Amino acid sequence: MSKEKKIFILRVILWALFSCVIPVIFIAWRYDLFEKVGGVQLSGWGIVAIIIIFAFLYAVIKYIRAGFIEHSMIKQIINGILRVLLPLGALLGLCISLRNSLDVFIQALGLVLISETIAIPLNPFPKWVWDKTQGRFESAVDYIADRLNNNKKEEKE
Repeated sequence: MSKEKKIFILRVILWALFSCVIPVIFIAWRYDLFEKVGGVQLSGWGIVAIIIIFAFLYAVIKYIRAGFIEHSMIKQIINGILRVLLPLGALLGLCISLRNSLDVFIQALGLVLISETIAIPLNPFPKWVWDKTQGRFESAVDYIADRLNNNKKEEKE
């Protein structure tokens, strides 16, 4: 595996750790994410953790989509889900969880802000998308064709 790929993988892992894993683990530990009441029951803070996970998945899907998918109805639906439904659902969950615990939310938000501040420069996906599209969005077919051509050129050399 090349040094560049190892660095990319390391940055993906660190970015995921600081943008998703640490905030969710902190909330789970500090605020009893899953309360045991005759079975597992999701608490209000569980909703906040789910919001963080959705925000992380939103970013990952957005980067992958930007690098590989040309316009289609599927892309339009994915955009609608990511840009409209997920934010509105996150806002609803946040409002429900904040009803009775604003002080706890402020503490959790402080940790999440610190963690996200560390995650921003670790994120390898903006450069990856730029490299894959040469600064513009390309169709998946063009990308695959370019990769095949590059592999054939490398084999001849």
